[in-house]
Amino acid sequence: MKKKIIKFILYAIPTFFVISLLFIVCVLVFYLDPELIDRLVIINVICQNISAAIMIYGLNKIGFVTDEINNKFKKCKFYKTNIKDFKEFQKQFEYKIKKLNYNTNKFQLNEYEFVNFYINKDETNLTMITLIRVTEYNKKEYDKILKISQDFIESIYGDNEINEYVKVVRVLCVDKMTTAFKEFVLEGIYLDINSETLPVGISFGSKKLFIKEKKKSIFDFHNEYQKQEEFKNLVFKLIDVDNTEKTLNKK
Repeated sequence: MKKKIIKFILYAIPTFFVISLLFIVCVLVFYLDPELIDRLVIINVICQNISAAIMIYGLNKIGFVTDEINNKFKKCKFYKTNIKDFKEFQKQFEYKIKKLNYNTNKFQLNEYEFVNFYINKDETNLTMITLIRVTEYNKKEYDKILKISQDFIESIYGDNEINEYVKVVRVLCVDKMTTAFKEFVLEGIYLDINSETLPVGISFGSKKLFIKEKKKSIFDFHNEYQKQEEFKNLVFKLIDVDNTEKTLNKK
């Protein structure tokens, strides 16, 4: 930890020096030629944003952000699974989802990785299970998969307005956990006016299914806990797990 603090100071000192120097230059220019101050303010703002970006990069490089994500991830619930690998998992998953009358749409990312959409639609609801298969998950793939998902939903409706309530479960399957995988799980249940989404992460390396679960509360005015439990019931219909929930910070 001491080494991280020292590295942080090494990043912070030059950044603070640049911002201070720019401020002094702006003050001096204001007294010498007030007409130039507008341009200098713009330059100052740009430089401050660059300095902030350098600081954020430094924090990531040092590991403060990763440590924070790891600490939060340890509090996530996980469920043990005896599934050996993705091939076995997919076989079971496809069999169960066909029995629930979901339509399948497949998008290949590359030879080994893909995104599958499973749709069940009625007059009032659209339920979509998104099965994401990647070896290791990163930010670039997140953006790519998110765009594929948005384009797919738009392709269902075309130019028509979406009137149904949309329920989405995103199941991310990886062999090895990464920081991006943990961030995906930590998003937790998300509620919008006409939609709700729950991210679920499965690591075949650790044979665990991860969900960031919201605790039951009298202040849960949007019924997030109830909606989360409904999502979980659907997930457990499709995926064989030990329903005894645990957290990583409990041995």
